Amino acid sequence: MGRRILMFLLLLIFGNVYGQTKINDAEKKVKAMIEFLIDKYGDVDAVNLEELRLEEYWLEMIRHPLNINQMNEQELSKKLPLNPLQIQALMEYKREAGPLIDVHELQAIPGWSISFIKLLKPFIKMDNLKGVEEYLGDIMEQGRHQLEIRGNYLLQKAAGYQKSIDKEKQFLGGRTLRQIKYGYANGKQLRFGLVGELDAGEQFRLDKKTKGLDYVGYHFSAQINRKYLTKLVLGDYTVCVGQGLMLWQGFGANKGSDAMNIKNQNRGIESYRSFSENWAMRGLGLEGKIGRKEWLMFFSKRGIDVKINVSDSIYGTESYREIITGLHRTTNEIATKHNKNKYIYGYAIQHVGRRLKWGVQQVFSLTNADPEKGDAWYQKFDEENKAHSNIGLDFSCYVHGTHVFGEMAIDHKRATALQIGTLSALSNNLSVSTFYRKLHPGFQAILGSAPVEYGQISNEEGMYVGFQLRPKDKIICNFYVDFFKSPWLRYQLDAPSFGKEVMLHVQYSPTKKSELTIRVKEEQKPQGIALKNEQLTNNWSLLVKRNFRVQYRVEVSENSSLTLRMERQQVTEKHIGGESKQGSLVYIDFKKRFFKRKVTINFWMGYAAIEEAEAAIFYFEP
Repeated sequence: MGRRILMFLLLLIFGNVYGQTKINDAEKKVKAMIEFLIDKYGDVDAVNLEELRLEEYWLEMIRHPLNINQMNEQELSKKLPLNPLQIQALMEYKREAGPLIDVHELQAIPGWSISFIKLLKPFIKMDNLKGVEEYLGDIMEQGRHQLEIRGNYLLQKAAGYQKSIDKEKQFLGGRTLRQIKYGYANGKQLRFGLVGELDAGEQFRLDKKTKGLDYVGYHFSAQINRKYLTKLVLGDYTVCVGQGLMLWQGFGANKGSDAMNIKNQNRGIESYRSFSENWAMRGLGLEGKIGRKEWLMFFSKRGIDVKINVSDSIYGTESYREIITGLHRTTNEIATKHNKNKYIYGYAIQHVGRRLKWGVQQVFSLTNADPEKGDAWYQKFDEENKAHSNIGLDFSCYVHGTHVFGEMAIDHKRATALQIGTLSALSNNLSVSTFYRKLHPGFQAILGSAPVEYGQISNEEGMYVGFQLRPKDKIICNFYVDFFKSPWLRYQLDAPSFGKEVMLHVQYSPTKKSELTIRVKEEQKPQGIALKNEQLTNNWSLLVKRNFRVQYRVEVSENSSLTLRMERQQVTEKHIGGESKQGSLVYIDFKKRFFKRKVTINFWMGYAAIEEAEAAIFYFEP
């Protein structure tokens, strides 16, 4: 790999004509929220990043702001990026002082900083309870139709387009990515839409598996608000139950810039409107409420891409390896499309008290073939059965101003997973978080997501401690340290391993229109541990990653804004004297509105130099 595998200079100048000035302001506020979520949730993967780019969710929120005076704890955790301490402080304030009158009243609530209130202001309102006629009028209000068409042409010709390679590896389609999305939303009451995608290299064709476009998705959701049934979801949707150990398909806790973001908030069932075709459920979902108990149940059946291996030609025994790329460009890739069906179904029941919440959830998964299990030692605990199940219990409560939460789960092989944490507001200016997890090497989550180091909900034990300090209204400091270890082997780690991660994130807002952010992060963990004749070889190394970022954002005037970022990452292999590899990123984003704010010009320029893949730097491209 060359010294510089990525160097680019990108200049995009485009004009957009808007019918109303409000649209410019809304897009600006939505962009700020999306960038905040990326920092909050840390290094998100491509699937979650695609979900983060669903601007229509936040645009719809601006059109129909949430009335936080009428929302309970569960609704606040589902709809807004609030941690449990912020939610509890808000509920306590409303119980003591009554409904909020103005958004600036939030400044009196512990844990609600001025910069965060400013970010959240476009998406919330403080109206008091409405009369029946006004409420019915909101439901019958004319909804909003939205049509989005995306296109992307790959200038560099990939190897799959070369005619000299084998026909089985040649791309059948052109170099244009095509995406289309239609949606209708009537506030929070009714939502439906269609999604279609044809990736670069995929062929436009009509057959049993393809309806012209390679992927076609659909969704429908309705707020029913009946006595026992509150929500109905059909088509594509995501499910989040418990606190993430078993099934969590939305954004959740992660080791990011917010040291208090270590607990997954209960989100339930939500319609799925993204282009990532292998991420969501497809079927029926229901939510309801009986007294203080909230419940949900769901059933999903969808085809999955698998490569089938026939291990016994006489008896026809099959095993499969699932492929999640979603790409069907060659004859080989088309042959794997929807080869098998996967069924996922389950339920969750939660009792909601004033100080204590607890819930039980159970999830089942079934395929019509056995998963393919590897022969390596680190693959000893891989799933090898058609049927799989998880059952768990979670709780959260408040004890002397401290939010305590946890979850325990067990799979069908009796392997266990445990996580427990606390969120404490020691004062108006200092909050502390702790998070402990112990995940058995054999535990297999169906689709879990939690703040762990290696991404999988298994084979890890760790302790996380975070601090959030607000010495002044203009300064917020987040710091955390996380120690983790793997009691069993991992890929390229033929022995138990351990590591640590430390981060400091400082945000300074000298004025209401400017913001300076500095982040320093270091991570240490081993790699390349190998055993020979039951002895540890000397060629393993301790990989040390150091990252430094500085960013400045300012609203130059009412019609223009400027963002500057510089980021540097250094990767060093210790123990074997490896050389340090560097990664650098510099970019400028400038936006200017002309002609009474009806025309917007966006100038974006970036430069990146990466010496090795381990030193790669990720960023959000506007």
